Amino acid sequence: GRTYLFATAEQQQKFLSNPDAYAPALSGCDPVLYAERGQLIDGKRAYGLLTSEKQMYLFADEASLNRFRQSPAGYTAAVQQAMTRPAGGNMYR
Repeated sequence: GRTYLFATAEQQQKFLSNPDAYAPALSGCDPVLYAERGQLIDGKRAYGLLTSEKQMYLFADEASLNRFRQSPAGYTAAVQQAMTRPAGGNMYR
């Protein structure tokens, strides 16, 4: 359900070979709202964050981004757990 644009067909193929390495975590949904409320709310690029591990997170608003910055480990753990569920597993709480 996401649209990704690429400058070249080569870049598109690189992305398609390993999308999780390039796409925002949790398909661009706000990790704070997911971890705290079980809600999958789209994050916005204006509130994006790239970690030292080169993982992109998008947040719905500045308050959510600030909560993540105060305690990133808890939120990243919730995202990792959601992303490692078996195919067909339910991401909702």
